[in-house]
Amino acid sequence: MKNDDNVAELEAEITDLKQQVQLLQEQLRLARQRQFGTSSERSAAIDGGEQLSIFNEAEAEWNAAAAEPALEQVAAHTRKKQKGKREMDFSGLPVEQVIHELPESERVCPCCDGLLHACGHEVYRRELTVR
Repeated sequence: MKNDDNVAELEAEITDLKQQVQLLQEQLRLARQRQFGTSSERSAAIDGGEQLSIFNEAEAEWNAAAAEPALEQVAAHTRKKQKGKREMDFSGLPVEQVIHELPESERVCPCCDGLLHACGHEVYRRELTVR
């Protein structure tokens, strides 16, 4: 009898272990599905309509019997570009030109030994002196 009781206990343990294995396999399948499967960004709150009710404000307040508002035509406008303030502010101030010329000894052309002459003046810098 002891042998029959031992066999019955072992069979009960085997069936219990098989149930545990099936449960663990199902949990593993669900975890893999949750992690690697296709996902949907829906939740119970959105499906239930609680979340979407925030955006239905305009539809809830809409009145079909109300008249449409009249549209107004707005004339096109352009902005004129203003002159720079610097030119406007400093245009009436006196201008002093300082021209730097080479001495006669350095105004000799290295190619033909002729006399060099000034062919134009460039403005390099403007200064405003405050006294």
